[in-house]
Amino acid sequence: MTVSVVIPLYNKARHIERAVHSVLQQTYPAIEVIVVDDGSTDGGGEIVRNIVDHHVRVVTTENRGVSAARNLGSKLASTDLVAFLDADDEWLPHFLVTVMDLHKRFPDAGICATAYQICSKNGALISPTFSKVPTYTEGGLIEDYFNAACYCGPLISSSIVLRKTALDKAGGFPEHIRRNEDLDTWMRVALRYAVAWSPRPAVIWHSDAESRATHSIPYGVPPFSDSLHQFEQQNCLPSSSYRIESVKEYIAKNELRFVMYNLLSGHKQLALSLLHACRFTKMFRRNWYALRLIAMLPFPLIVVVWKGYEMKLGRKPVLPTCCNIRRTVP
Repeated sequence: MTVSVVIPLYNKARHIERAVHSVLQQTYPAIEVIVVDDGSTDGGGEIVRNIVDHHVRVVTTENRGVSAARNLGSKLASTDLVAFLDADDEWLPHFLVTVMDLHKRFPDAGICATAYQICSKNGALISPTFSKVPTYTEGGLIEDYFNAACYCGPLISSSIVLRKTALDKAGGFPEHIRRNEDLDTWMRVALRYAVAWSPRPAVIWHSDAESRATHSIPYGVPPFSDSLHQFEQQNCLPSSSYRIESVKEYIAKNELRFVMYNLLSGHKQLALSLLHACRFTKMFRRNWYALRLIAMLPFPLIVVVWKGYEMKLGRKPVLPTCCNIRRTVP
């Protein structure tokens, strides 16, 4: 079995060499490493071109966003199995051998992935606590991906290997949105296929890297409900790896996050619409009531609450920025 690796690159010159070398140092060799330079202006593409290895190639495009870069890289890949690695993250040497072992044992799975660690600003490695996932060393199928994702998300962009056929059937990465595009993609794949997962951490997610989308917060509405609606319209049979109740709770989890974002950006009616859409949640009922009370406050107090919450978590408060996440809310 062979695998292609796709690395989308946009203005991450400081980190790209680390990412590429983490692929080249895998104990399971990749057949090719495709770095899609998405219109970088900091010389990152040139750094990759100076890496002397016949497995590595750079494709340069105009800036169209990370989804377009991933779609292009997947299209150019010469294998059906494609691994994605963000340019500011890195793999531990056993990542590919771990996911490829999962693929060998569960060939019908749409996604094979591993646990990950988070590298904080001071360099400390944090191991997230995952729930409702396989705990035995060799890993296995997640019984209900959406239930697991209602806790700490088991998938990040740098921790998965996808089958191109599964990605294509799910419609690829959505190029019309700029936030949660990866989570929306995993959702659409998991609606159709099982997810295999190993609890052995094999990826380091660098939270301190520049150009991280999480350094700012958007407003609008995440695309999850639209994806579920489109899936239902196709009359697809449910995957054995989820329950529809779990899917709806997962959607509620993500849309409740955007309630606060919309309140902070002055889109109170949109926030209230999201609250109305999530009113039947059971898992996140406490969050729903808290946000409903916050929505009744005047805007200055909403900002104070948000800043207090972020400072309690040890983060610098960040206010929303305009972001291309829009859909019609009934």
